[in-house]
Amino acid sequence: QQQVDIVLMDIQMPGMDGLEATRQIREDGRAKDLPIIAITAQTQDKHIHQYLSAGMNDYLEKPVNIVEIQQKLFKWTGVQAQVSTRQRLIAEVPDQNGAVESLPLISYPHGLKHASGDPIKYQTWAKHFIKIHQKNLEKVTKAFQKNNYDTVTHITHQLKGGAGYVGALLLQQKADKLEKCLATPDAERCKVVFDEFSTVFQKTLDKLKTADKITE
Repeated sequence: QQQVDIVLMDIQMPGMDGLEATRQIREDGRAKDLPIIAITAQTQDKHIHQYLSAGMNDYLEKPVNIVEIQQKLFKWTGVQAQVSTRQRLIAEVPDQNGAVESLPLISYPHGLKHASGDPIKYQTWAKHFIKIHQKNLEKVTKAFQKNNYDTVTHITHQLKGGAGYVGALLLQQKADKLEKCLATPDAERCKVVFDEFSTVFQKTLDKLKTADKITE
């Protein structure tokens, strides 16, 4: 039987969410000291409180990269994971925290960062993103038109993580903005926000179809 040193727990898992899975792990007395790290796109104070209350020790915000994982592994296990110079340089691409207007539709350096600098891996992720989220664009549009905001929120939450992995920074920001707007009673404003979101969503899908041209 193998010994587990640390658990990276995705909060949004099918069947059983990460919070419930963590609670069940903690019920086993042998796992009381096992470090459990939440992997999540939700990092507001109230969410972090939920993770810690469920028995988690720390969190990583989606999209994560190999250097961030390395840092958490060292923090909680004392093990220094090996990261290649190329991976480290790519992972250290500065985050874009400027105004919304300054965010690119697709930041290939950010996408490559999460693919450990491998263009082929990035292209595979881009194709998978298109396949999954082309359907979600249709689904989220119909849900919004029917005022089914729970479905819209669920899709936008999933989208934020995936968008980050392929470097779709503007879409990630628009999805986050829509998710927050839907938590308010301002339906008129949310309609404007949704229109912006859906436009960027479609443009992002179109742009990612050219990802096979990325070689470095």
